[in-house]
Amino acid sequence: MPKIFLCVDPGGSQTKIIYQLPKEQKPRYLLMSPFVEEIKENNLKRYLEKESKMSNPSPIRQAYLKVNKRTFVVGYFASKFDPEDRLSEIKYENALYKTLAAVGVIAEQNNLNLKKISLQLAVLLPWNEYEDRQKFYKKLKEYLIDFVFRASTYSVELDKFICRPEGGGLAAIYTRKKGSSWQQNKKLGILMFGHRNITALNFEYGDLTGDSPLIGFSRFLDNVLERTSGLDRARIASAIFKGLESTKSKRYESPRSASHTFYPEWSKLDEIDQLANAKDSDLRQIEMKDVCQAIEIATEEYWITVSKWLAKVFPTNLDSVVISGGASRFLKPDLEKYFNCQHIYEKDESSYYRPYSRTGKYQPLKANQHFTPMVWGAGLTKEIEEILALEGEEEAENSLSYRLVDAYGLFDLLISKNLKRVKKASRQSMKQGGIAS
Repeated sequence: MPKIFLCVDPGGSQTKIIYQLPKEQKPRYLLMSPFVEEIKENNLKRYLEKESKMSNPSPIRQAYLKVNKRTFVVGYFASKFDPEDRLSEIKYENALYKTLAAVGVIAEQNNLNLKKISLQLAVLLPWNEYEDRQKFYKKLKEYLIDFVFRASTYSVELDKFICRPEGGGLAAIYTRKKGSSWQQNKKLGILMFGHRNITALNFEYGDLTGDSPLIGFSRFLDNVLERTSGLDRARIASAIFKGLESTKSKRYESPRSASHTFYPEWSKLDEIDQLANAKDSDLRQIEMKDVCQAIEIATEEYWITVSKWLAKVFPTNLDSVVISGGASRFLKPDLEKYFNCQHIYEKDESSYYRPYSRTGKYQPLKANQHFTPMVWGAGLTKEIEEILALEGEEEAENSLSYRLVDAYGLFDLLISKNLKRVKKASRQSMKQGGIAS
């Protein structure tokens, strides 16, 4: 029976998928648009009849499924049917259809036997929806037994199920590095900055509390939109992160620039200049000024919201905080100040132009305040880049390693639990064999 090891992170900006088949040495990843839309079957049939003679898209570009007599389009394909903005809706229900679509895409891409698939699944849900995990599990198990993906009928056995709140993958892989006894003696914070929400997990000597309000990066983007015209979330987000990447440096001209992270001068970035829509040069300058001012005001207001929430969710001083999620890079200057961090740097005496480089570690910004060391991406971003072969412009501009690390951490937990189960079964088999002999 074909087996799929799968982790699904049904994010607000993208569905992050990490999977592995038994014979493979390394996991692979997929990214799908976050849209899920229920449509009438006749609408789907009309679209497919119209397009079938002209195109042959891949399953990840044309994902549709039928379950319990209901038809859904998922991911990029949903954009063809005017999907609604569902950022304010609960995630776990749409996560059902995203998971079914992920199984279908993986099975079709790898030519698996659709009637005999064994699935070991890990899923991340917002903290505020974590109590719904049993509802999710029961309904998913029911759906997997009999659903249709791209006109092919599937029957999948849910052999193993793990669910953790967002940030749970980060916590699992970080505490695995440190050891469970370490966690029991420390106060650890986990922060996942997403598009829809921000999730915080607060481990105080092993006891867990958390929160996951709808104050993700989309809140900031909407604030910018209210102060500008002719833009949308995707354009603004793309320009900002491309701009951040263009100003990224490994070497610095002064101790101040090496030790502190600053927001860029938005007006000097070509990526922001491209947000202007007017052709007239004077009008473009006015538009640019308005956009930059909107970004600056929205950043200040957004940070006030985030910092108030941080004070509430982490009421006592932490020993360390693990931070990830694509939007975390944007708030880095304010996060470093909040946790009283400045970079430790080194000077290269042989270099004159940019002689300073960061060591990757922090020290206190102010000696008289509590210092909480920040750990970006659980310290695993480079490892994940290598394992998942993340490279080039897409990784740089989209911070894929930061966005995938939570799912990767939970996937790693799923694999380790499977290995333990296999070893246990092997030991029991050996004992039974010994008794029989």
